[in-house]
Amino acid sequence: MPHLRLKNIEITSIVAPQPPIDEGGSSSGGGTCGSDIAEAKEALNVVNVSKKWRGYKNRLKRRHFDANKTPYAVKALRIDDLVKSQSDDLADYWFTQQAKDKAAQA
Repeated sequence: MPHLRLKNIEITSIVAPQPPIDEGGSSSGGGTCGSDIAEAKEALNVVNVSKKWRGYKNRLKRRHFDANKTPYAVKALRIDDLVKSQSDDLADYWFTQQAKDKAAQA
């Protein structure tokens, strides 16, 4: 199956969607087994999405960040996966002291 790549998608939130609230009670005969399984699946999905998001951020930095370049040079090599403003903001962030300290801890 070919790998599809989405480009120029603005990321506005990384919060996982909340499951709908069932106010009418369970329709499965009053048991909670179905809801426990659904909650476990939801928790597993959040973990998987978190791992994939972290991996994506790591790949972006590995491919596009070079500490020997200036922020302007990194911005000039725009990241195609991101909207230009987000690409520029990310390049600026990589050169902040906070980002450098966080990378040193890892």
